[in-house]
Amino acid sequence: MKNLITIITLFGFLFTTNAYAQDQMLKADQLPNEITEYVQQHFPDSKISAAQKEDEIFGPVEYEVWLDNGTEIDFEKTTVTNIESNTELPQSVIPENIAAYVQSNFSNNHIVSIDFDDNKQGVELDNDMELVFDNQGNFKGMDD
Repeated sequence: MKNLITIITLFGFLFTTNAYAQDQMLKADQLPNEITEYVQQHFPDSKISAAQKEDEIFGPVEYEVWLDNGTEIDFEKTTVTNIESNTELPQSVIPENIAAYVQSNFSNNHIVSIDFDDNKQGVELDNDMELVFDNQGNFKGMDD
């Protein structure tokens, strides 16, 4: 019975603290400098049109940034975790090995999305093909 009460209390705590997680819309000047500098460096012709801060109780602060060209950039703290666009991503945001592989094997296509995970990197091409690379940029296969 004590275990049941402990479990119920734990679930209640987790539910309550999760309810206090904050999602907050921000203006560009409210973002960390590293994020605005990243946008200025890699997307110099675009402006930040909206941004959201996701402040979870158990996890790092995350930011979603939308640019006026339709690009969305996700950050964990100030580290890029994902970039999605309807158009070709700038070469400056693509690791060299991945850019070289795509140019060599898919020269008629361009990268419209990149995802940086702990142990892999994924890219999506403009033909909806998804490619998976390890963190050194070595091709590992196609994503289903």
